Amino acid sequence: VLVAGFVVDAAVAADLKRRTGGSDFIFRASGCGIVSTLPASETNRILARYARSPGLQRMQLGKEFAVLGNPMNDVSGRPFGDLLMVRSYEPVRSGIQELQRRLIWIWGTAILGAALMSSLIARRTLRPIHQLDRAAERIANKDYSVRVSEAGGDELARLARTFNQMSASIQEARDELVA
Repeated sequence: VLVAGFVVDAAVAADLKRRTGGSDFIFRASGCGIVSTLPASETNRILARYARSPGLQRMQLGKEFAVLGNPMNDVSGRPFGDLLMVRSYEPVRSGIQELQRRLIWIWGTAILGAALMSSLIARRTLRPIHQLDRAAERIANKDYSVRVSEAGGDELARLARTFNQMSASIQEARDELVA
């Protein structure tokens, strides 16, 4: 088809699609699609719903499309056809869904990691307290030889040192009473 001195065919439409990053094109004249980068069934459904007007038209045809039409005029300035640029929303929706899946995976991994770290920190913090508890139980059962680890420089290490001094003191006092 010859339009304004240029041959408009499938190769021109495919070249336009490539240069615009994937937008499809329909050349329309006399209400009929002349050349299109879309399958004939989609082209016909879009042309049946297209109304020449400025601005973007949204069309729901099983898939949702954005259609932007531009009238093509002949040498006397009268419109003889339209160039329609068509973009499906499906790639955008697919991208958003993929992003949502990744965010959910990242969120889940972060929650799992935080739970694991909390558990490890809690175990490390509670270990000296459990040792002190078991040692206190042994002292209650009259085993005054028990001692706990004094490793570290924090409050629990200071408590362990005090506990060991107390235990040693009790043992010495007992040994003096028994002797």
